[in-house]
Amino acid sequence: MTSEDRPLCLFDALRSWSDPKLVEAVRVRERRYTAIELSGARCSRLVPDTKLRMPPRDNSLSGISLSWLYAAWDALERDFKRRLTRGELFAAGVEAAPKRGIAHVPIPGVWAADFVFDFDRDVIKVGTGRYTAVLISRTEWIIPSLESVREPATPPNRESGAGAASQPFPSAGEKETAGERGRASMRPVIAQAVRDYWPDVCAFVRRQGGERPNWSELARMLHKRMDKAASTAPGVSIPHQDTIRTRLPDIYAEVLSEKTVRN
Repeated sequence: MTSEDRPLCLFDALRSWSDPKLVEAVRVRERRYTAIELSGARCSRLVPDTKLRMPPRDNSLSGISLSWLYAAWDALERDFKRRLTRGELFAAGVEAAPKRGIAHVPIPGVWAADFVFDFDRDVIKVGTGRYTAVLISRTEWIIPSLESVREPATPPNRESGAGAASQPFPSAGEKETAGERGRASMRPVIAQAVRDYWPDVCAFVRRQGGERPNWSELARMLHKRMDKAASTAPGVSIPHQDTIRTRLPDIYAEVLSEKTVRN
């Protein structure tokens, strides 16, 4: 899989894989408003505050209508839904209602006409169903491959000592199954690291204001922790940082769901 085909969160997929003309149409409309005028809009934002129109010195509101902006957003969402319906894009999410799940499952694209998107929270609602931590892919294989997240990860090593992370690393001589390098064989290793270093992961997310983690930076942090742990156990290997980055979104969502259910 190329970097261009890796799964994206819902909002990033909308911006990256929708019709560029429709994305730009929304941005053009947004730039005509001030941040204050957009603060009450019922749609998400594609343009940062620094690119919006500057407010008047007296900060008075112009009472300008948002109807043209809503029309541009509706066109963009219709295009996004059509791509899901036609099988150009594939959705998966963690079921939150009517039942709670702990792993990503496919969200059938044939339902896309009825999808209600919450792009700021990466949520899709359809009927009575609600899916969180939504991921969108351009390659069909990502949906069946997500079944692997249902396999239980290696349980924590309770004998490793207080404050010490368990080390479920494969030995240096252990060969991965053909076609699974960086996928299924390394997933339990990465998942275990996320669980072991969960306090560090939560602290990292808090430092970012509680928003979606910067997956590249989080992968770098976890890779350093895993590398340090592996240095005390000769003959073990750890996943490449890029492999960790690829797997992190769905693993993070799974562990977060586990913690939420338990609490």
